[in-house]
Amino acid sequence: MSAERFYNAIPKELHGNDQVTVRYFVYYLVEELKQPSATASQVDKCFRECDMAPPTRTAQILNEGLAGNQPHFVKAQGSGYRLD
Repeated sequence: MSAERFYNAIPKELHGNDQVTVRYFVYYLVEELKQPSATASQVDKCFRECDMAPPTRTAQILNEGLAGNQPHFVKAQGSGYRLD
């Protein structure tokens, strides 16, 4: 499945929210494409494959997703992120 097809399957009301879209693309890369982890540059590539400008803060969004009461990501061994 392409990144664009995956993105188009996301409920339309969630489109335009960079933080949510980053989480979906991490899911796509790790679960759908079976990559060991997802990096900021790989997530940005997903945005570009969907003809969207990647957020300027992709790396920060991923880092912010490590903290809080309900973190969204865990740091993968080596480099990159996985969903928590």
